Amino acid sequence: TVQNLPDGKLLLVWFAISGLFIPKTNYGQVVVFHVYLAPQVSRNRNACIIMMTKRSVPMKSILDSVKLGKLSLANRIVRSATYEGMAKDTGEITPQLLKIYSDLAANKIGLIITSGAYILPEGKGMPGMLGIHDDSLINGYRQLTDQVHLCGGKIIMQLIFCGTQGFIDVPNVYSPSAVPEKLTKRTGKAMRMEDIGLLREAFVDAA
Repeated sequence: TVQNLPDGKLLLVWFAISGLFIPKTNYGQVVVFHVYLAPQVSRNRNACIIMMTKRSVPMKSILDSVKLGKLSLANRIVRSATYEGMAKDTGEITPQLLKIYSDLAANKIGLIITSGAYILPEGKGMPGMLGIHDDSLINGYRQLTDQVHLCGGKIIMQLIFCGTQGFIDVPNVYSPSAVPEKLTKRTGKAMRMEDIGLLREAFVDAA
């Protein structure tokens, strides 16, 4: 379905990959494809989302190059952060993940965003999540970025702390408040100012 909204609003297109069709449009700076690879994430594993924002100057093609901050992208196709569940228990990247990201870059995806990488062990929310909580993991990500760059792609890491929205039971996990989370029904430890500072530093260290 396609919903047209007033100027400056969001145009949302939802469709199945099997019927992939991108009409000519004057909408969009960046097109975001969100592909659900894991059955735990979505019942419709073939679903995709395209998000576009309306601009006054028509866009010729999603294959046009574009600047995103300091990044120069070959086109406007973005693979958004998608849970794969293929990392090691330690959060270390695996050959399977290296192949997925290398294949995306080789197939001309302009920008790749990794699946969420937890910044503290207690911030892990699903089995097989990537982690970036320890310096021992850096070499694996260096190999990843080297391979993506070699294929002509650009890659960004999503940093994450799942808290009570995670599906792994972590005792006294940080939470904005001591209120059960609607999705997981878990109640965590309400964060104090010092806890917020510690979590902030963990994000900084991971970055």
